[in-house]
Amino acid sequence: MALRCGTLALVGIGLAACSTAAGTLPTLKVAGTTTTTTPAPVVTAWLAAQRAFGTAAAHADPWSSDLAATTVFPALGQIRGLLIQMYLSGELAKGPVSFGHPRVTPTSATTATVVSCLDDAEVVVSKATGRPVPGPEGVAEVELVNSSMKEINGSWKLWQESVTVGSCPGA
Repeated sequence: MALRCGTLALVGIGLAACSTAAGTLPTLKVAGTTTTTTPAPVVTAWLAAQRAFGTAAAHADPWSSDLAATTVFPALGQIRGLLIQMYLSGELAKGPVSFGHPRVTPTSATTATVVSCLDDAEVVVSKATGRPVPGPEGVAEVELVNSSMKEINGSWKLWQESVTVGSCPGA
């Protein structure tokens, strides 16, 4: 379930239970060639960031050390703001998310875009009742996720992310 913060959507609140199909990483088709490469470091970092967010959302914990280790500003600030809002509202995240087949497109030597179609059955629930909250956060969705990753000091980090809810055109 993607968390929505105004027009910003953050994906992956319970991604800790998910992985790519059969544990394999996708291949990258380089435009204009028939060569493919495996962007393992980018996909591995993307999955780690999604899982860190999932674990943090399951506890409404904006100060998760895993979240800080895998995500940088501006995404980190937006995610923390959302998790603080969940904490203050007595909410947390529950349910599975399937990552689909992430595709990586390098945009420079130190940046890349990851696009994937998620089958997101994770929803935000009331801590007191265990029932889904009203609105889009309480509903399972199919989502097209577009993430910007940045290499910082030799490690890839989630930098920005957007989500289109309801379909996955071109994914």
